[in-house]
Amino acid sequence: MKKVSALVTEIVLNYDLKSWMEKKCLEAGAEIEWHNVTKSTANYYEVFKTSANVITWQCRIPHTWTQKWGNNVLHIENSLMAQSAGAFVDSGGFFSKSNLCLQKHWQNDYKVDLQGFASRHLKWEAFSGGNPNGPVLVALQCRNDCNVNFEYPAAPKGDKVAFTIEKVLEHLPRYRPILIRPHPRERHLFQNQPPPPGCEWSMDGTLSEILPTCSALVTVNSTCASEACLLGLPVATLGTGAFTGSGATFECAADLSRLGQFFSYQNNLEAQRRYCAAILGAHFLPYRHGGEVQCPEFDLWLARLR
Repeated sequence: MKKVSALVTEIVLNYDLKSWMEKKCLEAGAEIEWHNVTKSTANYYEVFKTSANVITWQCRIPHTWTQKWGNNVLHIENSLMAQSAGAFVDSGGFFSKSNLCLQKHWQNDYKVDLQGFASRHLKWEAFSGGNPNGPVLVALQCRNDCNVNFEYPAAPKGDKVAFTIEKVLEHLPRYRPILIRPHPRERHLFQNQPPPPGCEWSMDGTLSEILPTCSALVTVNSTCASEACLLGLPVATLGTGAFTGSGATFECAADLSRLGQFFSYQNNLEAQRRYCAAILGAHFLPYRHGGEVQCPEFDLWLARLR
């Protein structure tokens, strides 16, 4: 019997996805040993290095490290759209190192129900756009976010959240209202601070409630960039990510001053549709399963079991 080490969070362990993975692996002649990285990552390095087959959550580990041991690795994270709905899986890597990005999966045709996904999980209609007269939403991320620390080439060492606010205020045209939305885990750091001149904090409501009221989104590389693409909003990204090269966002990673041109940018709805379809068509596994599920990236990893 082949062996798989799964270094995953409790959201995987507590839902149907766990038993689905077990079943698929058993059918392929493999048994999974589960490790809860929500409780502890103390054994992460040793388990990863000594396992031929690995399922791993992004535990702030550089992509180069995950590749150096020659393991058969399946990368898993919360979905890039509607995080609580399921997992993003990739047999190559995370973010701009994913197969989604490097193999340009948005060039493929996937038959997925984007409208149904948007209405079911986000409570709005896909590609309906936001409010053209609404504010620009600047969605911040956590300072220890691996996306921000590994995929933000323009940012220096130090406080990348403060740097983001500084550069947005420096380059983004100021004739639209600006809402700055701290990440929920860091909202307490902003509670007693006045917002920058001409801006407001966005502290209330859910992101899915706020997005349709906005005219555009600016973020480094947050999951909300993909959700805003599904809504059909213009999206400016300051870092790299799974979207890099897709045409779904206004990319500023190589030159943050490009943000000054954002309001003359017309988003490409077809590019956004193809990017979102690739996420759900090749890289998505629901946490709760109501029937048979297909995931090409999981199947690629499964075929490499040894």
